Amino acid sequence: MTIPDERLSALAQKFEEPLPESWIPKQAGDELIGTFVRLDKGTTAYGDCWIVVLESARNPGRFASVWLINQALVNEFSRVRPQAGDLIGVRYGGKKAVKNPTPGRSSEYHDWKVVTERELASAAPNWDAVGGTPPTGDFHDAHEVLASAETAPVPAAANEDDIPF
Repeated sequence: MTIPDERLSALAQKFEEPLPESWIPKQAGDELIGTFVRLDKGTTAYGDCWIVVLESARNPGRFASVWLINQALVNEFSRVRPQAGDLIGVRYGGKKAVKNPTPGRSSEYHDWKVVTERELASAAPNWDAVGGTPPTGDFHDAHEVLASAETAPVPAAANEDDIPF
């Protein structure tokens, strides 16, 4: 079986792709805009978790991972069902009060909005597999969940302005 040179070249270029930086919004209104690259899966102390990988729209060559740790975020990505090459915008809306809280459960949730501008894409991730729930546990912020993730260390930015997303 002969594999075309362009496929081999594209695969070899993947070795040069930098590891994505975990994107953790700090306040309501924080946004991330990038091109959908792929859907990965990672592990936290609370269980497996889906990860969306985006390439920065503002600084091509920089990649960010968005861990789908909140049900509202899972719902938003499942709603827009991004494909490779789609331009994606993710906005953190902060904590919001639950309209009809259930006794014994949190009265707040993390609000998210995900939008996309469709582009032609060749490979389609299986968004039906993402359904279900994010890792369970008694945690309240992304820092706690991501600190438990089995991933390479995330380089710290010199300051917030250095993060291009």
